[in-house]
Amino acid sequence: MASTLSAFGMLCADFIKDYSKTVMITDDAQLTILDQTIESLTNQGLCDLRQAGFIDTKIRIETSVDVRYVGQSYELTIPYSRNLIDDFALTHQDIYGYKRANAKIEIVNARVRASGLTDKPTITRHARQTHDPSPAFLKENIVYFSEGARLIPVYQGEKLKHGNHVQGPAIIIRSDTTILLDSFEDAAVDSVLNLIIRIKHPQY
Repeated sequence: MASTLSAFGMLCADFIKDYSKTVMITDDAQLTILDQTIESLTNQGLCDLRQAGFIDTKIRIETSVDVRYVGQSYELTIPYSRNLIDDFALTHQDIYGYKRANAKIEIVNARVRASGLTDKPTITRHARQTHDPSPAFLKENIVYFSEGARLIPVYQGEKLKHGNHVQGPAIIIRSDTTILLDSFEDAAVDSVLNLIIRIKHPQY
């Protein structure tokens, strides 16, 4: 078992808003209602993201519909297009192994996802160093474990380099957190300075 602690914290995620409206369309003649609904949801998404500070070139709109055969209790989400009926039949066959020729379909929901695209940070990859973490060593501290007090090393997290390996028990101190490694844990630093913590089975 392993967990990862990123040296970069949370990256700049895109700003996403989802919109949906139930339409329950079973007749081709009602597809204009679907078009109007998709247009209305799209305009709402554009308006909300513009108000949030995104310019149009940084806004991505994705449209889809939830479709099923009449009488089914589950839907498949299909990209919104003039070919959505054929796309639904092909997707249904891919997933369930069959399609129903000439069966009526039902468009249940119209969906729009509006994404405000953020600038992503440039991640630098670092050259591998030795396993030895001693350049990041700060001091030794007494820590009380369930089996009693132990004197263990303390490391400065920001000084750990790619390839360094810290065997627990140890403490890693960073500006945003403090990490305690137990005796059944160890940590390695990857090329983008993530701290990969491996948890082995403790011996009880």
